[in-house]
Amino acid sequence: MLRTPFRRWPKIPAWKQADPAQMVPAVPLSVGEGISLQEAVDLLHKLREESAQVQAIYSGSDGVSSVLRGIVQPPIEDGLWSVVSQYEITGSALSFDLNSATTKRFGDEASMSGAALFPFRFRFASALCFGFSDGSTLHLFELDQTTAHH
Repeated sequence: MLRTPFRRWPKIPAWKQADPAQMVPAVPLSVGEGISLQEAVDLLHKLREESAQVQAIYSGSDGVSSVLRGIVQPPIEDGLWSVVSQYEITGSALSFDLNSATTKRFGDEASMSGAALFPFRFRFASALCFGFSDGSTLHLFELDQTTAHH
């Protein structure tokens, strides 16, 4: 019987380990101005028509967070909007019911001066922010086209 030696992965020093708090920032819902449901729908359709890439950041009230980069897809039959990977057919997706959002806000580049503080290496052109009754939030940051393909 041939035995192969067991290889251990080298231990990563604590100073090199990623801090989860740095990976998914807690994004305040105060970006931009309040908008109506119809304005939110119109802005989502605009993102879809332009095939604009977005950085979606979901922050759950229970401490669960997720970050996904992709394009906006309108509801088909289930009424849920989605952010899906542009290049993966069976890739990740994040779906949400816009009708359930209790807070809807929009901000453009001028109102997002704090966006430079995010740990992503992208510039943002605009942001849609949705708050839900359970305390969770969803932010859709439209990537500036000069940095979206890097």
